[in-house]
Amino acid sequence: MKPRILDEGIISHGPSTSAFMPVLTPLSDGSWIAVQYTASALGAPDTEVQIYKSQDQGVSWHQQPGLEAAAEADQWSYRESAITELPDGRLVMMSNRFRFAGDVLFEETTGTSQYSERVLLWSEDGGTSWSAPQVVPVDLPSDRYTCHGMGRLLNLASDRWMYPLQTGMPKGAAQRDHKAAAVFSHDGGQTWGDLTVVADDPNGRVEYHDQNTTVLPNGNLYTMFWAVDDLEQSDMSNHWAISEDLAHTWSKPQPTNLRGQVCCPIALPDGRVAVIYNFRHQPEGVRLAISSNQSEFDLDNEIVVFDAAGETTTGEAASDTVLNRNMKIAFGRPNGVRLPDDDLLVSYWCTRDDVTHGRWARIAVA
Repeated sequence: MKPRILDEGIISHGPSTSAFMPVLTPLSDGSWIAVQYTASALGAPDTEVQIYKSQDQGVSWHQQPGLEAAAEADQWSYRESAITELPDGRLVMMSNRFRFAGDVLFEETTGTSQYSERVLLWSEDGGTSWSAPQVVPVDLPSDRYTCHGMGRLLNLASDRWMYPLQTGMPKGAAQRDHKAAAVFSHDGGQTWGDLTVVADDPNGRVEYHDQNTTVLPNGNLYTMFWAVDDLEQSDMSNHWAISEDLAHTWSKPQPTNLRGQVCCPIALPDGRVAVIYNFRHQPEGVRLAISSNQSEFDLDNEIVVFDAAGETTTGEAASDTVLNRNMKIAFGRPNGVRLPDDDLLVSYWCTRDDVTHGRWARIAVA
């Protein structure tokens, strides 16, 4: 039986600004909290992190104040955030921030980015106010690597938190060395270390982007990647890796049968895995499929969560590279979690009638 969409809606819809990369988190009090960022374009530096809350399961959304304390006189551009609720009721938000310099954060011609940091912000009042940003260090030389947080912060155990990330290349670096990795905290997020590689091609040809991890019912961690062939500058099938020891070690990435791009797996209680993913072939859009063996997804019974129709790009790419093409996409970065009743809550950003905005859907799986 196919999954089915029970309900769907819009988080925000402002025609004067574009909203990107919404991430929704259901909270223990029954409310939903969403975080996204706005900017004039996908790679532009004029970002603002926005937080919305819904008390009626997505029927209405109300913007929360609270990030003003994190702003530092335009020194940083914040983006790509995700919120996690901790067992004690506090919220912690992971976010990336880039040094605000020049007109762009990412140089499309060279594949380099501005200096960046990974940060945490804490809230003790349900997301109404947030602490100043706490930098999460990564033990890599800054003249060779930039590091960007990916996915969600994972509370694997009381003494083991996982902060997923991927590496990029700063201006002036001689060679790109892309890795999917993570750092860990053993003291509730106060200090970080134990840099661990999750996926890396020793030949440097395959890049594993946008890792998203879910915890399977047996406690294993299952991670999926958007895999890119750097030589051919083309998307490969989505890949996956697994850890059986709380992310100390990882299996070699293996291909799935998904011809997707960015994807997010969601563990189901019976051991299956649902994945929401970008489909950038015809017809383009956001789809959801289910697998019973972690590699082969049931494409005959997958569903289209969002049909991009004619609005698949926002302009013509400067050149035919993955980075250049990705800077002109009109939809993307799907994300999702399982709700307490085992329905799925997913989110993504898209463009309709030239307005780029965030949407959500609640999906039942059989």
